[in-house]
Amino acid sequence: MKITCNKTDLNFIGVFNAVASDKEDIRSAMTKIKVEDGKLYFSQSSSKIQMFKEMDCNFEGECNIYINTNLLYNLINTASDETEITIDTEAGIKIGNRANYQVKFEEMAEDYYFEAMLDYSKRTFNKKELKGIKKFNKLKKFVQEEMPTNSPLSFIAIFENSMATGTQNRYVFINQENSDVQTSLFIPKSTLNLFSYLGKDEMDFNVFDEESGRYYMLNFNEIYIFIPELKCLLPNPYSDTLRYMDAEKTKIAYEHDTKVIFDTNLIKKALNTLKYVIPSNMEGYITCEMNEGFVKFVNKVDSPAEEIVEAEVDPNLIGKRFTTRLPTLMESIELVGESKIVICISKNSDETGLITFEEGGAIRITNEDISVNSVCSIFNETIVVGN
Repeated sequence: MKITCNKTDLNFIGVFNAVASDKEDIRSAMTKIKVEDGKLYFSQSSSKIQMFKEMDCNFEGECNIYINTNLLYNLINTASDETEITIDTEAGIKIGNRANYQVKFEEMAEDYYFEAMLDYSKRTFNKKELKGIKKFNKLKKFVQEEMPTNSPLSFIAIFENSMATGTQNRYVFINQENSDVQTSLFIPKSTLNLFSYLGKDEMDFNVFDEESGRYYMLNFNEIYIFIPELKCLLPNPYSDTLRYMDAEKTKIAYEHDTKVIFDTNLIKKALNTLKYVIPSNMEGYITCEMNEGFVKFVNKVDSPAEEIVEAEVDPNLIGKRFTTRLPTLMESIELVGESKIVICISKNSDETGLITFEEGGAIRITNEDISVNSVCSIFNETIVVGN
């Protein structure tokens, strides 16, 4: 088998490389090259994402081989755009007249994904639009790790009115209108690098259902990208699962009217200073005492310390306090990233003035009240997302 083309014809391998990984199995780190019915295809597949592209270049012979994607990508990138590249299963990879690499090609059993992708790419679907893709970058650091097993929280979930992610005790979301998303989309963590690489803020997609499950299909420069919907426990932020603490819907979980408003620079400076006295091996719990015109952040473990920050405190919160982890609080403020930070918290407390999960639900940190484009972090050390 011999393939001859320009370097520009193979630039799409960068898209493959954005998701190639050997964490699942050797096949998911490899690019497949196959001739079928007189056409040449390149494909990349794993259980979390599959993609393929039909090539329009000169080729001779038949093949069904695999090559390491990262190796192929790096070799291609050494060439200028108009350089002729030859991929020969016997002679290796030749780059112009300057280099020849005797790379190893693998032969493996046929995989189901390729035939399915080829079939779906020929179908006609009603296209839908996915918006706000660049906001994935804001959320992806909060996505729970997939390894060693696939976590049902290892996703960015896209709903009609928001996109969200979370761990067992924290849920973060960005409000935005996704008018074409009539059903929830779940984008696995392993594919987020792909969307960063594509660099687009809007893309068309299709949803189709098979006996094996639901799939999303995107088309980027004639690269067909398939993402199977995996099990996800992330609820819509406006679902009863998150909005209420009880089945009777009498206890509000996070949409509290009582709030504290900070200048972002002031609270960040205070918390950044306070973190230096908290041992790295500690959980970093601090107490936040709310007073008229200010909030006192107190560390009582190991090296007692406190920071006082000016704030607009709701009268119903004066004299009350809550406890949380300093790292969680700091990360939530960094996520919101606006000139004003709003902490919304319940006014319900026990007889000592302590607001707990049992008394007041979760804490919500946002840049404004719930509205389009607001960014929210909901957390409490005992809240469980998706239970």
